[in-house]
Amino acid sequence: MFAFLLGVLCLLAAGAIGALGSLVIYAKWLRTLAIGVCILVGLVFCIWSSTLWVGPSKGGLVTKKFGVPLMEGHIVAANGERGVQADIISPGWSFGPADNSSWLWWPWLYEVESVDNVTIPEGHVGVVSALDGAPLPEGEVYALAWEDPTRMIDAKAFLTGKGCKGPQLTVLSPGQYRYNPKLFDVKSAACVDIPIGDVGVIRANAGQAHTNVNIEAEIVNGVPLVPKGFRGIWRDPLMPGKYYIHPNAYQVVMVKTTK
Repeated sequence: MFAFLLGVLCLLAAGAIGALGSLVIYAKWLRTLAIGVCILVGLVFCIWSSTLWVGPSKGGLVTKKFGVPLMEGHIVAANGERGVQADIISPGWSFGPADNSSWLWWPWLYEVESVDNVTIPEGHVGVVSALDGAPLPEGEVYALAWEDPTRMIDAKAFLTGKGCKGPQLTVLSPGQYRYNPKLFDVKSAACVDIPIGDVGVIRANAGQAHTNVNIEAEIVNGVPLVPKGFRGIWRDPLMPGKYYIHPNAYQVVMVKTTK
């Protein structure tokens, strides 16, 4: 902001020199040079202060200071409203919003904060909870799964698509993700690792109830077993291997298959 104000002062100085030129007697070329230098320096400072550099493994979190207010109950702007913006600036130089709503990142209009990407280490999943979005469907504890987790963690796609506020059933696999920390809370948790000689019996706390689609459960020792993907205890256990699933939505009990 200081650099922007300094640039404006230089431009004003150029105007003042031009206005006083007819009142003060000095060499015409000197006056022209002074005006040119002030204009050049002013433009450089204004443009330099209104462009951004985002470092590697980081993103730029933008807050818009003026504009249409957000709808009540929302905290992240997906359509250019005043407040925290959904879009995160990618690493590298940025000269203005991606939607071309402004030529530059004018400091009087935008405030930009550098935020770290989130890294999910090997053998873990990223458990995501959204702080804004549409209400969860009636009777659901977790938001419906996304086919592409990278679309889910894209704040603009999330808010303008099917994104629901609350715990997300979809998890992030190991890797690094650029995300909006004002919209998403991401925590790392160990994936399910079933060793050889065991199977994993799944109790699903998410998914469709089998009674809603007229699928008959198999009763074993008085306990109903449902097909994979439905809410309840799954009929088929997980075989040995690593599974990147939500640790709370799917509770796993290890059962020995060998003595």
